[in-house]
Amino acid sequence: MTASASLLPNMLVINNRGPGAYPATPLHPIFLYGTLMSSQLLAELLTGNDRIQLRVERKRRQIETGRKRAVLYGFSRHKIRFTDYPAVIEGGPDDKVEGYLYCPTVDDFRKLDDFEDLDRYRRDEVSVECNGQTLKAFLYVWCGDLADLETVD
Repeated sequence: MTASASLLPNMLVINNRGPGAYPATPLHPIFLYGTLMSSQLLAELLTGNDRIQLRVERKRRQIETGRKRAVLYGFSRHKIRFTDYPAVIEGGPDDKVEGYLYCPTVDDFRKLDDFEDLDRYRRDEVSVECNGQTLKAFLYVWCGDLADLETVD
């Protein structure tokens, strides 16, 4: 069992077939560093337009019990001008971003990709530290105009 699997047992393999399907690849956890660190907001996003509050609450509890604190080194977090959410960009060796690791399902990843503006963010694979171990994770990295970022978060 890998370190990732022992810390985050919900990792799965995407193995969809057909047009537009994701290739068979390990599904890493996602590193959350901004507004999606809120378990309530993340639960509402992942349950879609579901008006059944019980389902949202169940997902929120699942998120809170399943996520793990983690640190991303070599990146910095910045407020995006005129918005209420941040962005992460590659930084220096002393930079770090604190956040959570969460293991989404394949369907969750589709919802996260739809939620993130993929013209301004890209999903990259990075290494993060969690419970003293280095793990692979996905991260939405800012690829928009750097002038849109403030120097301080």
